[in-house]
Order: sequence, then structure tokens, then C-alpha cells
Amino acid sequence: MCLTTNCVMTTPNLGTPSAINLTNATNPPIWNQNTTGTAVGISGAIFLSNTNLSILGDMMYVNAAPALARLAGNATSTKEFLTQTGTGTASAAPVWGALASGDIPNNAANTTGTAANLSGTPALPNGTTATTQTAASNDTKLATDAYVDGHFIANGTAVLGTAAIASGACATVVTVTASGVATTDVVKVGFNGDPTAVTGYGASATGAVLSIYAYPTAGNVNVKVCNSTSASITPSAMTLNWKVTR
Repeated sequence: MCLTTNCVMTTPNLGTPSAINLTNATNPPIWNQNTTGTAVGISGAIFLSNTNLSILGDMMYVNAAPALARLAGNATSTKEFLTQTGTGTASAAPVWGALASGDIPNNAANTTGTAANLSGTPALPNGTTATTQTAASNDTKLATDAYVDGHFIANGTAVLGTAAIASGACATVVTVTASGVATTDVVKVGFNGDPTAVTGYGASATGAVLSIYAYPTAGNVNVKVCNSTSASITPSAMTLNWKVTR
């Protein structure tokens, strides 16, 4: 700047300019950096500390060094979740893992083999196991395959006699041992074959059909065959199936 007349202007010696590699330079200039705005997006693969994040699903985390490290994505066909378990005072590296029941707060499911309580009357609490009921038991325990027929006591067969039965008389009683049978039990009987063509038990034009009476005594099942007709009847062979319930 010249504030008087007759000024002499001279050119300063600026020297010869030269180029430098800014990444290796010392004392680089201060950048007019804007830390309050939004950084420009970077496209393409990102390289941080020689860690390549160009693979689908990869993530970065800080390891114990500490240094940036790469966690590869889950490439299996099984769904996995990102998990991390610290020590109580320090964190740990993240890993992929399956979701466990205990990972979900207030999860009532038990995956170790015991189901949650079953509803109903009476309710069945956790840990309930099947109890074998004895024959004729009247309790309310959980039934098993050893107690599949309610109040079942015993069953078997009885072979009926073939001797003549006089009018108004009964054949000799047929007695079969049946353990556990009491006089208060119920005996049910049925033919173990088609009786309709068997003499004494099947159809008859003259009404020559015998009557069968089954009843219990202590430890036994008894069957009597009686003739209520006006003539003697000689029955053919017949076998009965019987069952005792309580």
C-alpha cells in the first residue's frame, strides 16, 4: 500500500514452490473443520485398521486390545442372535448364539423337560408324575396304563356244564377263583361265541331256554344255570366271559 506520491513497488522473493504428501507431512495446516453439521456419506467398502467390512452381514466391534475387530455375519441356515456376556465389571466381545429360555425376562417356559402347570381340577403342579393305582382304587390320582379301566377288579372265563337240568332246578354252580373280588362287586357276563344255535341257550320253539345267574363271593365268581321251563333241558357246551368291577 502506498500512502505518498512517487512510491516504488517491489516484488518479494517467495522462493520456488514444491509439492508434499500431506499424509506424511509434519505440522499440517489447521483444517476449517465443521463439527456441527452432517458428514458427507462414504460409498464403497470401508477399511478401518486394515479390517475389511465389505462382506454382507459383517459388523465392527472393539476387542480387548483395544482395537477395531470384525465380527463375521451368521452364514448358517439357523437363526442366531447377537449375544454378549460381561464379567460384572467389564464387557466382552459379541458372538452369535441361539436364543435360550433364560434370555427372555419373565419367561414361564421350562425347556429342561418339565412343563408349566396344567390347568384343571385338580390342578397338576410342575413335577407331577403318574402314580400307579391299584385295582378298585377310588382316589383321584393321575391314572396310568396300569389303571385304564375304572374300578376294574378281575376278568376271566367260566365253562358251563352239559349235564341235564331238570325242570325248576339249577345245575351245579360253576366257581372260578378271582383275586380281590368282594361280595359288593358287580359281575358282568357274556357268551364267548354265538349262542343262538346252542341247545339250551339259543332260540327254541318250545321255550326251552335256560337262565344264567352270575354273582360274586369273596375271591370268586360264581355262575349258575337254571331251568325255569316245564321240561328237562340238556345244554350243549358253552363258555362265558366275565368281568368284575366295583
